[in-house]
Amino acid sequence: AAMGPRGACLKEQGGVQLRCWSDRDSGTIVLVFDATTAQPAGLLASIHWRLQNAHLQPNFPAEGIEAKGGPAEHIQHVELVPGQRQVTLVSWLDPLMAFSASYSWQAATDPCAECGAPVGTQLPGRFSGAYRKVERQAVHEECYLKYVMRTASRCLSCSEPVARINGYGGQFFEFTAGQLGDHTAGRVHLECHEAFQRRFAASCLHCRKPILKMDGFSGRHFKYQ
Repeated sequence: AAMGPRGACLKEQGGVQLRCWSDRDSGTIVLVFDATTAQPAGLLASIHWRLQNAHLQPNFPAEGIEAKGGPAEHIQHVELVPGQRQVTLVSWLDPLMAFSASYSWQAATDPCAECGAPVGTQLPGRFSGAYRKVERQAVHEECYLKYVMRTASRCLSCSEPVARINGYGGQFFEFTAGQLGDHTAGRVHLECHEAFQRRFAASCLHCRKPILKMDGFSGRHFKYQ
């Protein structure tokens, strides 16, 4: 028998609804992707269909795909921005032949902190589905480098982002303003630390090398007037 007028709710989050209606007797499945009241990211969904003797219309009423004969598989991707809605319909193709239809799904509504598109579902050519958690926010793996370049502190020595990218390990030293000389407060890559110290260190009156604990020197020194 068919489901009730509202169908089964598969997902409801952030103003997005994914609902299903099915009727085994007539061989009908309806999926409704509703982002008409979505905030702020819309909906990104992936549906893996397994069909036999079925007509799949991913964006009903537009024509779709016919799965004649033996079982066939199809991956459907749905991308909706806030305010959009899409209906998918599966129907029995030939009533004289056996029919079967099943599906599994993924759907995402949480926005990427960099691009704003939903995070967590694959979209071939754009998103792998992988993401990173950064300060309680999610960022697509594909957007991560751009996010870091935009948000990370800049090294006081080389001005590159202080993060685990571009050959840097992500470790750093923190300096207060004027701690070594005429510089602002900030961070310095572990890889840049020695060069940063050399820039501001006093030079030995005898050998002219920086007075630091490095290059075989202890860092201990005498002061002369």
